[in-house]
Amino acid sequence: MYQQALKKAPTDINALQLLGLIELEDGQFESAIELFNQALLSNSEIDHIHLNLANAYLHLKKYDQAITHYLKSIQLNPKVSKPYFGLGLCYNELKIWDLAIQNYIYSIQLEPASQVAYLNLGGCLEKKKMFPAAIESYEKAIQLNPNYHEAFNNLGNANKELGQFDQAISYFEKAITIHPSYAEAYSNLGNVYKESGHVTESIINYKKAISIQPDLAGAHWNLSLSQLLLGNFSEGWLGYEWRWKYDNTPLVWQKREFKQPTWLGNETLKDKTIFIYAEQGFGDTIQFFRYIPLILELGANVIVEVQPPLMSLFDHFKGKCILLAQGAEVPDFDYKCPLMSLPLAFKTDIHTIPKPHGSVTTDALKMQKWGLVLEEKAIPKIGLVWSGSPTHANDMRRSLSLEQLIPYLPQNAQYFSLQRELRESDQRTLANHPEITHFGALLEDFSDTAALCELMDIVISVDTSVAHLAGAIGKPTWVLLPYNPDWRWLLDRKDSPWYPSMQLFRQKKSGDWDSALQPLQSALENLNVP
Repeated sequence: MYQQALKKAPTDINALQLLGLIELEDGQFESAIELFNQALLSNSEIDHIHLNLANAYLHLKKYDQAITHYLKSIQLNPKVSKPYFGLGLCYNELKIWDLAIQNYIYSIQLEPASQVAYLNLGGCLEKKKMFPAAIESYEKAIQLNPNYHEAFNNLGNANKELGQFDQAISYFEKAITIHPSYAEAYSNLGNVYKESGHVTESIINYKKAISIQPDLAGAHWNLSLSQLLLGNFSEGWLGYEWRWKYDNTPLVWQKREFKQPTWLGNETLKDKTIFIYAEQGFGDTIQFFRYIPLILELGANVIVEVQPPLMSLFDHFKGKCILLAQGAEVPDFDYKCPLMSLPLAFKTDIHTIPKPHGSVTTDALKMQKWGLVLEEKAIPKIGLVWSGSPTHANDMRRSLSLEQLIPYLPQNAQYFSLQRELRESDQRTLANHPEITHFGALLEDFSDTAALCELMDIVISVDTSVAHLAGAIGKPTWVLLPYNPDWRWLLDRKDSPWYPSMQLFRQKKSGDWDSALQPLQSALENLNVP
């Protein structure tokens, strides 16, 4: 009928917008956009046509165009909630959380019964780590719909982030009761069990999630982390490859697109060229660089790409392979392999972890430079790293403050901060403790940090890149670990199969740094350095 109307009157605005709506509902977004734009040629001041056009652009992930038309719709009629909600969706996808939050709030003010707006608002508040506010938003969504399983699931996630594990478990179980085939809730239940130290239960729930939704990447990925944490490397490395399909991995983990095939140990590398590239953080690159000599032993021509600040650590590999900084042009190659897929390629198990010796060396000139800086005293030199990057996903649990650490440091030693950056609170604490030497910007790159580590008697670090650096050069390294550690530290061990010179000090319950720091203090008091 509307098509016939358009044949008689091609500019009939009602027929154009109604046909556009039909196309929009059928998923024919490009066609819908064309029809809505034709309607606007007849009258560009109709708010709901701009709204529908924006919705079509949103479906095509053309966020800039969508935002333009949502704003125009609001300009024409500011009393309608839907364009504000649409703006919230756009800014959410663009990760502009403040604007997303603002527009969801506007949407709720105009439509207080919108349960999905409360749900989405809570999600953005979580991204801002405003967990109590997120919980309040989810609870309002549930007041509007007591069977809102997505809201119960999100409530579980927010409570997990606050360390309220029992509450989180109850909310995930409620979501599953309402929706028994809710794979994501089973996966999230696995997450909270893993984080609360019940790793076997986490595996059960991840597998349940996968049985419901076999392509649920997050469940596969987190299952692999639990398996690796338990030392089940054969299954863990296979599952670790799901990181490429899991949307929630950080941007630095994104898969590199090359036409060449990925090498995972099945083809001969004799006289072939393989490109190996760092994919995650500095510590990961330092830890897994130990596999490069094994690749060289296979007769391969090796190209290795690492983060620019790490280049100086691996300078001794120049001549053995081509060493590139990220961003440099990559020569031709036959195969590629992400650095952290090498354990899978070499079928590494708990007994065949390659030793780190020789993967990282210290610069003789930097050693000389820092040797002149350090004052010689007849007491131990202790290097300290008490916090990692604030942007790390697990920073809240793996880092502690200098104020927490200081009471456990005996006076019979010299203490040196091996951190380049300090948080404001730590700057204030350090100002009141001149007995701790901080070098700050004098640490130009990791070669300076490596030299300082080498000159220490002991390095004490939380789970961050300096721990890997000190361990890789064979320095006695004492690592402070949260109750739910990263997979590479395994469970219930005081040593690390990755680094023979390491000793691990673990929390006995979540958030309880005292339980890790007390034995560390005792070890320092009994330290006997030649």
